[in-house]
Amino acid sequence: RIQILFEMEGRQRIRAVFMGPPGAGKGTQAYSFATTHQVGHLSTGDMLRDLAKTNPEVYKKMNSTERVNLDDVVIELVKNSLQTDVCKYGFILDGFPRNLVQAEKLEKFLDSIGEPLNKVIQFKLEDNILYDRIDGRLVHSPSGRTYHKGKGTSGRTYHKGKGTSGRTYHKGKGTSGRTYHKAFIPPEVPGIDNVTGESLTHRETDTHEILQRRIQFYHDTTECLS
Repeated sequence: RIQILFEMEGRQRIRAVFMGPPGAGKGTQAYSFATTHQVGHLSTGDMLRDLAKTNPEVYKKMNSTERVNLDDVVIELVKNSLQTDVCKYGFILDGFPRNLVQAEKLEKFLDSIGEPLNKVIQFKLEDNILYDRIDGRLVHSPSGRTYHKGKGTSGRTYHKGKGTSGRTYHKGKGTSGRTYHKAFIPPEVPGIDNVTGESLTHRETDTHEILQRRIQFYHDTTECLS
């Protein structure tokens, strides 16, 4: 159905938002369609995780059990990325905007550059399915997961949910981007990366407590944007 929506655009420049709760699969689908249509894929979650590696304050806020405001940081990341060659032929925003303030600032910015949105795709899943998907997720820590088609990267993901393999690869310098799931897409050896033999880990944010907060935040703050 998403493919049909995009094909209807013909040669029109794609300016889309994929929205949905954590674990809904929006990142996987955003990457797939961004690759197919040769447009930029901007995942604010991945942008923040990259920034948190060098910014202790952002890291602290991302791992807090309390709700924190990262609007200004995220908006600047998105605005800067939208003006790069990665988004020269269009873009898909993955997981952004997440609240009304972000939505209003995004709309204002896009209008100012003459590039208003022309597609919004919402992903809907029951909360219990989201918990199952994320609870068993394993990550190859040296790479993490990257969807942004920046210079020298392809950024793909493994996790598509039960009944599918969703296996893809990341070709960034020195990284693989491999992500597994203990039940749906398990590694050949439990807890071990298939290619390097290195240990797999859970993201620090993939805890039940943080996930519960993220899902509730989505219902309270983001879902209304649709």
